[in-house]
Amino acid sequence: GRGGPVTAIAMVPDAQLGVTQLRTVDSEWIKFRSLRSTWWSIGIALLISVGLGILFSDLRGSDIVHHGGFEPDQTALSLRGFYLAQLAVGVLGVLFITGEYSTGMIRATLTAVPNRVQVWVAKIAIFAGAIFLITLVAAFVAFLGGQAVLSSYHIQVGFGTSPDGGIAVTTGPTIGTLHSLGV
Repeated sequence: GRGGPVTAIAMVPDAQLGVTQLRTVDSEWIKFRSLRSTWWSIGIALLISVGLGILFSDLRGSDIVHHGGFEPDQTALSLRGFYLAQLAVGVLGVLFITGEYSTGMIRATLTAVPNRVQVWVAKIAIFAGAIFLITLVAAFVAFLGGQAVLSSYHIQVGFGTSPDGGIAVTTGPTIGTLHSLGV
């Protein structure tokens, strides 16, 4: 025929390879970032947290200017969208954990990584780390956007002018992440 005999190349597995926590985290990271539901949920959470924070700041600033009164905590006003954004984060958590069970792919995961605790630790680490970073960025954007809107009404708080400013921006995402994890 068209060539010589077909020879098979034997693959000898490396004795150093094995199931490690780092490899499990890497595989869970690939699953997390490759799902469309991840990006939709993150996008909705960002839209809600930032958009509603800016909208609430605008509505409350207009109310203060036209009807008097004051806002005791302008920082919290800018971050009010996080209450509703927790729903999108919760949905993401449910989809990330239960998605494999509904499709039956959990069998492949547990065949590759027989230690369930190792899989759970990897899933929790990926989810908590990603959500913390995303909500931290969203908190800064919501805070700065809300303060920009409030400054147009001559109502403003900055990081240096209020002790709550810096504290709320960093603790808001932490509290949101803990709530979404059920803590």
